[in-house]
Amino acid sequence: MWNKLKNKRIAQGGLVALLVTVGAGWAWASQTHAQRAVTSTLPAVAATTPSTQPAAVPATGGPETVSMSFAELAKEVTPAVVNIEVEKKADAESSPDIQQIPEPFRQFFQNPHAQPGQQAPEFAGGSGFIVSPDGHIVTNAHVVDNADKVTVTLKDGRQFPAKIMGIDPTTDIAVIDIDATGLPTLSFGNSSNLQVGEWIMAVGNPGIGGGDQLDYTVTAGIVSAKGRPLQITQQSLEHNPNYGDKLAGYAIDNFIQTDAVINPGNSGGPMVDMAGHVVGMNSAIESSNGYYEGYGFAIPSNLVKHVADDLIAHGHVDRPLLGVRIQSVAPADAQVYGLPSVSGALVQEVTDGGPASKAGLEQQDVIWSVNGQHIERSGELQQLIAEHEPGDVVDLQIYRNKKLQDVKVKLGKAQLPSGNKASSSAPAMSAERLGIDVQEMDAQMADHYGFDSPGGAVVTQVRPWGPAGRRGVQPGEKIVGLNGHKIAHASDFKEELSKIKGNSVASLKIEDSDGTTRIVNLMVGQ
Repeated sequence: MWNKLKNKRIAQGGLVALLVTVGAGWAWASQTHAQRAVTSTLPAVAATTPSTQPAAVPATGGPETVSMSFAELAKEVTPAVVNIEVEKKADAESSPDIQQIPEPFRQFFQNPHAQPGQQAPEFAGGSGFIVSPDGHIVTNAHVVDNADKVTVTLKDGRQFPAKIMGIDPTTDIAVIDIDATGLPTLSFGNSSNLQVGEWIMAVGNPGIGGGDQLDYTVTAGIVSAKGRPLQITQQSLEHNPNYGDKLAGYAIDNFIQTDAVINPGNSGGPMVDMAGHVVGMNSAIESSNGYYEGYGFAIPSNLVKHVADDLIAHGHVDRPLLGVRIQSVAPADAQVYGLPSVSGALVQEVTDGGPASKAGLEQQDVIWSVNGQHIERSGELQQLIAEHEPGDVVDLQIYRNKKLQDVKVKLGKAQLPSGNKASSSAPAMSAERLGIDVQEMDAQMADHYGFDSPGGAVVTQVRPWGPAGRRGVQPGEKIVGLNGHKIAHASDFKEELSKIKGNSVASLKIEDSDGTTRIVNLMVGQ
């Protein structure tokens, strides 16, 4: 697989460097489904709508008890986890250079049906989880950002075109929507109550192609740490020409660390506690090669829920503003400012005329808590403020001159640069819905394709990445039937296709030049 994921090197305290993959989402070029590699997965379990929650793992339970608890948890959670497949228009810089791939392996990265001068679109993918019975799905922003087409596959194999309701790149959170009802859902837990050492399960659905490959990945582990300030969201925005440095300044990087295995394709999937509640969203892995090496990271559920609620209600996020530039407290800071522990957020700069300035905050103040919740690192302060709305009043405890003080701050509204956007992707209402061109076969075409006589609806071009191309339809084949209706001319085909509603199946009867026929069933876009 031509893996287009880019590793980000993150400096920690100027001493230790980590390689972090920004998002664990799939990215691949123009391979057929049979050629695309997938993450090793466990077999899918029976689909059931979550009802009762499984019991937590007993503290004294043996291996058999733990195993059964995870098995029950997987049955409850996986029906609400979806696969998301994304198509984006490729450009010259992002398309893989086939000539740079060694000859023995080149066949796995080029499509034999590609037309001359045709440029492959980029395909990417990830996971998501359903949060409302009518089709709202939460995922990572980097999974669906700049998508031209988004397709969701459910546990039961149904596929739906999806609309992007909203994206917040500063938190790497997005919400998409499908036209369905009565769906199984997951509920949010309180990530603030998570404890280091607590059992969790990470779930993803990286399978590609509507379930014709392995799909669900269920892995278990513990919470290894909280409040990891990896800065991967910030760095990703800095290197994204659509956003840049200004938006990167509003990025929130405050991750839950876990030893549960998180691999490509799991981005956007839920991290759940032993009660089946979402306590995080899989987002990134530390890696030198793009695959799991011992550390996985998730966005805390409290932040995910707040942002998702805004995106569902408004299509964008109204970000509250405190008006300070901060950094985490170091041991030397704790000594200088008389702190009882090495924690808190050190104020480096106060914006003139901003909310913090109006409340009297000063440079070298150490913000110790927000509404009674202690701040361990600067990322926690960013997250706690982001969970409020502009205009809310928050109670801060700060250390100044080695003494603890109480300060009330009325939050302002951040003026975010443009970047939060929503879009809808729907294929054209024509044969393009199937990814093919169909024409009336004239004498020249009949001779070229090997038919005895002209006439009929012949396929003249196939988009190898469209529905028909993925099922092996090729130029030169004749369509003689559509959903049980005889097709004698190209006009018959186009008329019958126009009657098929979106998100339905088109059953093609295809005839080859030797007279053999076959049936190809395709999912039709909106």
